[in-house]
Amino acid sequence: MSKKNAERLTDLEVQVMKVLWDSEKAMTNSEIAEELKDTGLSVASVAQLVKRLLKKEVIEVCDHILVSNVYARTFQPRLTREEFIAGELLHMQDATSSDKKKGLKGIFAALVLVEKENNINKQDLEILERFVQKKKEEMKDGE
Repeated sequence: MSKKNAERLTDLEVQVMKVLWDSEKAMTNSEIAEELKDTGLSVASVAQLVKRLLKKEVIEVCDHILVSNVYARTFQPRLTREEFIAGELLHMQDATSSDKKKGLKGIFAALVLVEKENNINKQDLEILERFVQKKKEEMKDGE
């Protein structure tokens, strides 16, 4: 597991990450707080969450922009949504399975078996198959 996935995120940190993942641009603390206004989080609370996410190295400072005569930092994710989900799945596997290989196979099987709920089609499976084949070839070369 990469360093970015090593430290678990709290529920509030995940909420901030979701805002950043869904945004097409880097965001300031105020912009993030505005997106999370329904949760009741203040700008100060968001700033503390952002500080923790920076320390965990899952977000980074992107730029400094002028906002009302002062400069504000903007933030963007370093950890992708997919990397986060993979880390969560691996954590769940570690917590529930004494046989790690069986647990990982079970996770993939469950995702594929519920194809209707997950909108998985034949093309998705072919893409996944090519990805797995490529990884297998890379592993052969590295051994």
